[in-house]
Amino acid sequence: MILWDVATGAQIRTFKGHEDAVMTVAISPDGKTALSGSADKTLMLWDLATGQVLQIFKGHTASVRSVAFSPDGKTMLSGGEDGLVMLWDLTTGKPVRRFVRHTATVLSVAFSPDGKTGLSGSNDQLIILWDSADAQILRIFKGHSGSIRTVKFTPDGNGVFSTSSDQSIRLWRIDSDDDLLTWTQANRFVPPLTCEDKMNYRLDRARCDTTAIDSIPHPN
Repeated sequence: MILWDVATGAQIRTFKGHEDAVMTVAISPDGKTALSGSADKTLMLWDLATGQVLQIFKGHTASVRSVAFSPDGKTMLSGGEDGLVMLWDLTTGKPVRRFVRHTATVLSVAFSPDGKTGLSGSNDQLIILWDSADAQILRIFKGHSGSIRTVKFTPDGNGVFSTSSDQSIRLWRIDSDDDLLTWTQANRFVPPLTCEDKMNYRLDRARCDTTAIDSIPHPN
């Protein structure tokens, strides 16, 4: 893993420790540490200033494919080829809970802006919204016809973007059912009835005359 200077393009520091390919990396919210996930089945927490390993995380039984810091920087999510999503304590290096549902490699994980929920996308074509506190499934999104490559929350936390090997990018709403119903009622569009529509609705077989039709009382 290499840290680069964006302005000059020069290498700042090289991080060595993994015993196999590094598959994913993430930077902490405060910019002081980084996480890496590897085909060696481990994750490592690095000090960006010194290049030292601060913590090693072991628990996955296959290559780690995605990592994400929580908004407060105290925990992280990881996803792997073992189909698991795991929540870790960054201080102790211990797994806090396991999220079990996917049946194939988890390629992407993400935290919501408030850190209360997590998101995972997998080769099984599913996107799953999880409760971070108890690992319960809150919602499963189905629609892609290929593996889910990336999942990201919208900044307000009410939507999710996903990319897939089916060559599509999708935006999903994740509001509660009540919120979704309210939004739908407020934003749905009903086109105005044509003269013919009005005649059909009122079972009026007279010629289509808008003035005449509008004067007919609406049935109760």
